[in-house]
Amino acid sequence: MEAKPRAIETLIPAEGIVSYFKGPKEHWKTGIPTAEAIVYRSAYVIGSTGSD
Repeated sequence: MEAKPRAIETLIPAEGIVSYFKGPKEHWKTGIPTAEAIVYRSAYVIGSTGSD
């Protein structure tokens, strides 16, 4: 079995912008857009179930 990486897609953007300040300044995240609704693409394991 193979796990696919999760991809987050914004369905409905929100008006807000946020920042995340933790640790050293080079690790800070600023100007992060927010969303009212999101969807995870490829969030499940893809592969054989073992039953044919």
